Amino acid sequence: MNNFFVKVINSSIIAIVFFIFPFFTNAYSQNFTEITTSDGQHVRIDNSKRGVYSVITKNGNIQPVYQQNPDEVVRLIVTFKDPPLAVYQAKKSSLQKSSLSSVYSTLQAGHESFRTALNTIRQQLSAQLKSDYSYTIKRDFYRALNGVALQCKQGMIDKIRALPIVKDVSLDREVKANLKESVHQIRADIVQDSLGITGKGVLVGD
Repeated sequence: MNNFFVKVINSSIIAIVFFIFPFFTNAYSQNFTEITTSDGQHVRIDNSKRGVYSVITKNGNIQPVYQQNPDEVVRLIVTFKDPPLAVYQAKKSSLQKSSLSSVYSTLQAGHESFRTALNTIRQQLSAQLKSDYSYTIKRDFYRALNGVALQCKQGMIDKIRALPIVKDVSLDREVKANLKESVHQIRADIVQDSLGITGKGVLVGD
């Protein structure tokens, strides 16, 4: 009796799965499109509104190659094409103080031009995508680097990179040094062990 009851339940579960499975597959199929490239590979775009891309190779294996959420807020370092002040200061023997002041004014004008272009990008994307593409310029750099630290949505990156004033756009990420090998190579471990000096709490750059 019990075995019969279990078999009935199992049969019911299988029937339910087969009944609802087509609905799941149809719903899923609506979230991607497929195209065939010239080399015979099938490119599948999954959830294209969020910018998620995958490649289906010839043998059917799926390999994700690109994933981007245009609404994700990221921090960027945007470098401009004009050289920073440090380049001109290295030639200060041949440049007068007034000349350096003129260079600084030129760099400032470039920063203002970038702000104007960035605001135009914000307005265009906000209108086209019906979303808030506000941004924040965290800091301006002039001396060792000519550029800005920027916080914006990821969907703005391509348009920022295409601006004539922009040389490079990179993600502003926190990085940590791995000193496992180098400490021993420069014999810093001897200083640490004998003097107790580790450098902990010392600010190197900001």
